[in-house]
Amino acid sequence: MCSWYEYAPTQKRIALVRWDVKRGGDATANARVQQTGFAADAAEGRRANNLGFGDGAYWESGHAEWSCVLSVRHGNLVVWVGLSPPQGCEGKAKEVAKAALAAVHVSQ
Repeated sequence: MCSWYEYAPTQKRIALVRWDVKRGGDATANARVQQTGFAADAAEGRRANNLGFGDGAYWESGHAEWSCVLSVRHGNLVVWVGLSPPQGCEGKAKEVAKAALAAVHVSQ
């Protein structure tokens, strides 16, 4: 997990990225576990279509801290991105999620 803060004047957290990867054992089984959990979580969100990356994605809503939250699954990796700036938030969240996925090698 990584967090970014705005130190002046508010000292509040402006971004959070979490990686959840299943390692060890069978890569196909790990991807199925991630897919099942991701689908259950996504049922309460709004589907994010046509990202151009990832096996599935959805937008969460109703967060007190974050203006937008994007979760993306790729194989056995799930990336969660929360951002607080309201202007252009979804576009920025897509960029961050794509970079966060690229930073981790996963098995398909």
